[in-house]
Amino acid sequence: MIGMWQVCDDCWTYYALERFTEWGIANDRRAGRDGANLGSDWLGGGSGKVSDGAHDQEARRGRESPQGNQGDAEEDRGDIQGAEAEVHESINIASAFDLPVIYICENNLYGVGTYQPKVRGIEDIADRAAGYGIPGVIADGNDIMAVYNATAEAAQRARKGKGPTLLEFKTYRWYPHFEGDKDPRPPEEVASWKEKEPINRFRKVLFKDNILDVKKNKEIIDTIKEEVRVAVKFAHESKEPELSEALTDVYKQ
Repeated sequence: MIGMWQVCDDCWTYYALERFTEWGIANDRRAGRDGANLGSDWLGGGSGKVSDGAHDQEARRGRESPQGNQGDAEEDRGDIQGAEAEVHESINIASAFDLPVIYICENNLYGVGTYQPKVRGIEDIADRAAGYGIPGVIADGNDIMAVYNATAEAAQRARKGKGPTLLEFKTYRWYPHFEGDKDPRPPEEVASWKEKEPINRFRKVLFKDNILDVKKNKEIIDTIKEEVRVAVKFAHESKEPELSEALTDVYKQ
């Protein structure tokens, strides 16, 4: 089972990506054991238990994908969550049992408004991997190919039964933690990181390698704008959901 644990500083959800990709249900967002969304935890960093438990149970049941492998999980979190006890507990268990989990830290330097290097004794979160006896890898989180290559290598390691990997992607967010929040970050720091924006960087690579041209680039942008316009129109024209929908897709035994 391949999965992703996605985070926005302190909001966590664990997804079974193999069920998106290899099992051919790419649009399936159902929650629960048989769906792609395996649930979230109110506590920032708490869903590591979900990834560990899901993959331990997959192994105990002998469940495999149609391709004949149990795949791996990907757990995606923010830099501030690395200080949560449950994160350490989850990685430790995954290491002890060689669970196929990829732990990804999106290090954007700030936990809400706190500059993280001021509240921890190490500069690189990937250094913590040594304490679990697993590889710790740092990559440029604003370089699409660097992220892809680091993740692909970790996934290959997990699929070979060699256990988890901790990946740290150095990145940044353009805006404060939430809309309306007073931004504590230096304006010049924000401006310098905006120059490293990943989409334009990757676009230049595609142009250089003759994979993309001006015409195709415009077609892609126009298509995306139209998709957004249609989605916004659909949202504005849609009725509010019925109260009976509140528990739809919520997993229960």
